[in-house]
Amino acid sequence: MYFRIENDIDLGYYVAPYGIPDTPIPEFSGYLDGNGKTISNLYIQEDSPYNGIGLFTKNSGTIKNLNVQGIVAALGNNNYVGMIAGFNTGTIQDCTVTGYYVVYTSYPSSYAGGITAINYSNGVILNCTVNGNVYSTGGKGPFAALNYGTVILSTHNGQLLP
Repeated sequence: MYFRIENDIDLGYYVAPYGIPDTPIPEFSGYLDGNGKTISNLYIQEDSPYNGIGLFTKNSGTIKNLNVQGIVAALGNNNYVGMIAGFNTGTIQDCTVTGYYVVYTSYPSSYAGGITAINYSNGVILNCTVNGNVYSTGGKGPFAALNYGTVILSTHNGQLLP
């Protein structure tokens, strides 16, 4: 399935009621053309363990030309946090993520990456930019906390903390 974003989207830092998972889209396997538009004020805070947390739980499709601004935070053990996807087995290309902390987790058994937590062997991150800090007391990386795939021509403007 092909999707194209025609206008900027302001999510207004909406927070889901307690007990309802915050991740907006569980799995994406189509083609998303962000058309250079911005999804702003994304705020995801999840405390359930063993979750992929991000705009998508998992990406197995293609996401291109998308800007995302906000923060994705995990407040529980064994979480996998990325601004665009918790897990990536697809292609994320020409995307920019922005925030003071783009991703945040304070548990040593959790993983945080600016784009995705885990970029699997068939995952590709191409020409992406992370503008912000990646905070994790567990595994962390500017693009992927655990990278088994390909990351090329990508830029990180921030710090890996703490």
